[in-house]
Amino acid sequence: MVSSLTGLLIRPLASGDIPAIATWMITDPHWLHYGMTVSSIEHDLSSAIDQGDLALVADLASVPAGFAWCVRRGMFGSGAYLKRIGVDPAITGQGIGTALLHAIETELASAGADALYLLVGSGNPRAGAFYRQQGYEHLCTLPDFAIAGTDEHLLRKRLPSLSY
Repeated sequence: MVSSLTGLLIRPLASGDIPAIATWMITDPHWLHYGMTVSSIEHDLSSAIDQGDLALVADLASVPAGFAWCVRRGMFGSGAYLKRIGVDPAITGQGIGTALLHAIETELASAGADALYLLVGSGNPRAGAFYRQQGYEHLCTLPDFAIAGTDEHLLRKRLPSLSY
């Protein structure tokens, strides 16, 4: 699928994309706050591919500019859960995250999913605002859920029925 962003191609994540993604992820204070390392990122994204999760990359001029990883039944074993989404910090604000999120939502809705859930940390207000703009609603706050001192906000967006 091609985005309206010139030259942006949203496609399945491939193992060859992972080293480039890991390289820019560790430059982002958000990911560092959660203790991410190149090794842990490479392991996690490789596992996503191996498990058959919905994992997409935003390819900009043949370079991985962003990614999204969704576990189709990751929300208590039933609902779709957006595990991670990220954009190269050097090029944020260009619509790459929006294109990735919409691609995930469309894929899920086409497969009959009725909602997408995600967590956003209290230390990332920019992401919280982004998700609210995309139609996500706050369900609850989970204090110290992933790491001590950071609340996680559980968000949900109901997806339109696109299955045939």
